[in-house]
Amino acid sequence: MFNYKERVLTGNASAFYKRKTLELPARTSQSFNNVMAKLTAHVYPIHAYCEQTRYMWRFLQKPKEMTTCEYFTRVQYINNHLTLFPTENKEVATVISNDELVETLYHALPSSCMTNLVMQGFNHT
Repeated sequence: MFNYKERVLTGNASAFYKRKTLELPARTSQSFNNVMAKLTAHVYPIHAYCEQTRYMWRFLQKPKEMTTCEYFTRVQYINNHLTLFPTENKEVATVISNDELVETLYHALPSSCMTNLVMQGFNHT
């Protein structure tokens, strides 16, 4: 595990990781998990979880070249990875609820798409 991480990390993350592994008395699974927790805290900005969820709620926009199905799948993928983010208050990070995600995805659609949905009588809720 240690050698693999040394090969895949680059830049500042690599230097931080190497420095922390040199401080270890032994290379065990527990010490690896501790180093990875420290690396995660080092790499992520302080408010990364809050910023990511806020961005998803307010600023997501579906790219024109991406189909709606591909876009929804991608947003769900990102949402499922929110649990990996560290939080400021050491609470467990959670995903956006399904109801909030549907609302977010609906409002991220282009206005022409929303107009078509309204004209067809589609209710996103």
